[in-house]
Amino acid sequence: MPAGGFIEQTLGSLFGYRNHAEPFEILQSVKDTLMDEAKTEQLLEGCGLPISHQSEEELEQSWYLSRGEKLADLAEWDQLGREIQEFDKMNATTASGMPISEALTLGARKVVLAPIRAALEHGGQQPSLDVFHDVHDAMHAHPRNYGLAALLCLAHVDAGFAWLDYSGKVQKQIAHKTFRRHFAMAQEILNNYNAYDLGSSLLALTQCAILPGLDDPALRFCDDYEDLIELDPTTPQHFLKFGVHLLPAWFGSYATLENYARKLTKTTYDFWGKGAYALVYAGAIAQDVAACERLDPDLFLTSLLDIMERRTDQDAANHYAAFLTLTLADAPHRNDSRASQKKRHKISEAADYVIDEHMREIHPLTWYHTAVTLNPALQTDHVPTQKLYGGVIAAQISASRRRYPET
Repeated sequence: MPAGGFIEQTLGSLFGYRNHAEPFEILQSVKDTLMDEAKTEQLLEGCGLPISHQSEEELEQSWYLSRGEKLADLAEWDQLGREIQEFDKMNATTASGMPISEALTLGARKVVLAPIRAALEHGGQQPSLDVFHDVHDAMHAHPRNYGLAALLCLAHVDAGFAWLDYSGKVQKQIAHKTFRRHFAMAQEILNNYNAYDLGSSLLALTQCAILPGLDDPALRFCDDYEDLIELDPTTPQHFLKFGVHLLPAWFGSYATLENYARKLTKTTYDFWGKGAYALVYAGAIAQDVAACERLDPDLFLTSLLDIMERRTDQDAANHYAAFLTLTLADAPHRNDSRASQKKRHKISEAADYVIDEHMREIHPLTWYHTAVTLNPALQTDHVPTQKLYGGVIAAQISASRRRYPET
């Protein structure tokens, strides 16, 4: 048998189609399901998987976010910068791969951005930049502390996007001008540091975050992401974000997406096997299912196997199960081509394998955040409700797909 036939047969045995509930119908009916308490309880108990209401990843992220926020509240800028820098030098991540240095900045950025968000929320008020000035002064007082520089740059990125988010409450011309100004300030600060020379994946990540505010990001974004991935090839989020920016809606094209997904498969083989292909495409498809048009489904499925061999945590299992069942699901608003649909359906069959072989518990927030991209009517800021929605959706989908129910 030719090698291609063997691979196709092997993938078919792992990812063969089984009859199961339609995900979009589950999303449409989840609110009705929750109104029947007995039915909900029976569903959650009968799905064969326990629900983890706060996963190890959520606990870890929460700790570092709180740490960053606390140090910012206390204006302990030098200490905060040193901790960001130390974790960056170690390329330290949470259990599921979020850079700890980035998590610390996220907590601190909440404090830095608070005055701007409050002013924009009320419309017309001039936002205070006092906290920005404090961080800027601390950065100049400690020029070797590039953790502070990264924090300040990322805060400027947040501020720029905040102005766009609230452009309905302020003049659009002013919002776009301020957006540009914040990104220009971020780039000006970052120009004083060389991420590659410093071996800093955080600074490289920061450069990628600044791309949307540059005049012609298409000229440099591939080089920027390749630098980031070379500095930190083991963090999956970098590949996912690159996949998004490779889309034609951002700086790339479907052809460029396919080329770089294959290129990174070769350059990161020692870390991911062929996993980079699916990592890059997963980021892109989550934003645009038409990205499936040029995708090689057999390579994607092989790539997914390599990822699951290397990422054995339950956060990854839930992420890919939700991606395969919900992100790739049929829905009335889908308008991708027939060729794209055929490939989408083929790779979505891998959900049975991921749920059967890798899922040991349900992470409801992972499922909720994926579900609202398919059905925005489920959007709510109430976290307990998010967990209820996510838990019921995951339970219904996993119950219909598990070949080996728990005993």
